Amino acid sequence: MTKYKTKLETMQRRADFDLVMHQGDRSRGKLITVLALVDEVESLRGRVGITVSKKVGNAVQRNLVRRRIKSIIRGYCLRTDCLVVIIARPEARLATFVDLSQEMKYCFSRLNLGVRY
Repeated sequence: MTKYKTKLETMQRRADFDLVMHQGDRSRGKLITVLALVDEVESLRGRVGITVSKKVGNAVQRNLVRRRIKSIIRGYCLRTDCLVVIIARPEARLATFVDLSQEMKYCFSRLNLGVRY
């Protein structure tokens, strides 16, 4: 039985990001790219990493996109047995909250990651 969590736990180690980047499944959208790696052994490691590069814009614009993504993620019950990396594309800077939310829902549904509550 898969457990779900509501609290947002972030990935902090570079090794976790690299693991997901090289071995994870990918779902690309116009605004974001979502990568996910499901562990074979269920653990309490389910974490999210958000990457917003300088291509998106200056620090104010990057932080706005990051805050919007975090807010959207908090509305999902994510599986505890997976690592997720969300990469914001430059087009995300001009997107509204609703557009980002719909894109996240699309990418998560393709990867069977979580349910919105």
